[in-house]
Amino acid sequence: MDWLKTLRLIGPLSFVLGGSVGLSGCSESKDAYTQMRTPHAALISGFESYISAADARKRVPAQLPVRVLFESTTSADDPRPRFDELTLRVSGFVHEGFTGDLDLEFLNDRLVSTEFCPAEPDSYRRALRASGVHFENDEENANSPHPGVLTLIWATYADPNDSENRSCVDWVDARLFAEEGTYAWKYRL
Repeated sequence: MDWLKTLRLIGPLSFVLGGSVGLSGCSESKDAYTQMRTPHAALISGFESYISAADARKRVPAQLPVRVLFESTTSADDPRPRFDELTLRVSGFVHEGFTGDLDLEFLNDRLVSTEFCPAEPDSYRRALRASGVHFENDEENANSPHPGVLTLIWATYADPNDSENRSCVDWVDARLFAEEGTYAWKYRL
């Protein structure tokens, strides 16, 4: 999922989630967006938010290939706070009996989200719903705030205009998602 595109569309989600930030033009330190918080949000099985990329790699079964999909680092002369991004893809990952690609998305070496794109997305979503998982973008949950909820779960659907054309399920730490939104809004990414 292209998080920056999503963040630009929805604006400063942090206000919705109650984490407003003063936008009076004050200067922030280079490490303003590196804070570690507890509790960590449960993401897809075996992963939780705020773990480092090195820790996440240790949780991937050794026989599965891991590759870097995207990596971007903030240059030292950029006046904005650090905003280093990394996305790793684990091919052949198995969740709830379904096989697919697992993307691990990091911001400043903190796991923000996991995105699982199974080979059989419709069956996978049905199995998750049957197990009690509720998707934030289901009609009954749309636009309803969930104070105190740490993990947001979305179902994404194939887009014929997307070269990968994949249907996936995303587990996202709401606090880190809000932080990304605040940064994107403040610094106009």
